[in-house]
Amino acid sequence: MANVGYYLGFGTLFSVGLLELTNINNVQNIISYYGVKKYLEAWYHTSINSVLFGPIVYQIVSDNFLDNRKHSNVSITVNIGFIFLIHSWGYYYVHGLMHTKYLWSIHRFHHTYSNYVTPVVAMAVSPFEYILAYMLPFVVASWALRPSHLELLIGAGVISFCNLLIHSPSFDYLSEKIPNWWISPEKHLTHHKRSDKSHLSAPTIDIDYLMHQKNLFFTYNGVDTNNDTNRIRGT
Repeated sequence: MANVGYYLGFGTLFSVGLLELTNINNVQNIISYYGVKKYLEAWYHTSINSVLFGPIVYQIVSDNFLDNRKHSNVSITVNIGFIFLIHSWGYYYVHGLMHTKYLWSIHRFHHTYSNYVTPVVAMAVSPFEYILAYMLPFVVASWALRPSHLELLIGAGVISFCNLLIHSPSFDYLSEKIPNWWISPEKHLTHHKRSDKSHLSAPTIDIDYLMHQKNLFFTYNGVDTNNDTNRIRGT
C-alpha cells in the first residue's frame, strides 16, 4: 500500500500555502522584522518535517500498528476521538518538558517566531521536536488503539489542519466562537507572545482547560489538589 504519509505531507504544504495568503500582512511583517532568510527557513523546516519525517513515521505506524479490518461507524468515531485525546495529552506533556531547561534547546527555534506568526510557523520546528511532540503521540495512540487506516488518516489530517489554524492570526476572530475545551488561535498565539508555560495545549483539545476544571471540581468538593490555576499553567 502506498505511503499515505506523503499525501498528508504534501496536502499540509498545500494548505500552508493557501493559509499564508490569508495572512499576507504577517508574512510581510516576518520578512521585514526577521528577514527573508528567516521566513524561508520556516518553509524549509516545514517542508522537511512534512514530506520526510512525517511519512517515515507514518509508514512505521502503518506497518506495525494499524488494523486492516473494516471498522463499524461507532468504532471509527470513538477511535478518532481517542486519537485526538491521546495526541493532545502527549503534546501537552512533551511541550511542558520543552519549556524546561532540559529540553528548551530543541524548542527554542520554534519560539524565535514570537512577534509575528503565520501558518508556516506551525511546523517550523527542529527535527527532535517534531519527532517527540508531533509524531510520538501518534505512535502511542496507534499502538494503544490499533486504528484503521481511515481513522489514522482522518485523525492526523484534522490535527495537522488545526495546527495550521491556531498559527493563523487571520482566523483569530473565530476564537470567541470556539468552545473552551478546544484550542483557539487566540490561546496559541498568546503562548507564542509570552513564550512561557501558559497555554501549553495544542492543537485540538485544551488539556490546560480540562486540568483547570478537574481541580475546580475537586476543590469544590472539599479535596485539596494543592494546585491553583497559575500552577496548572506553569506561570
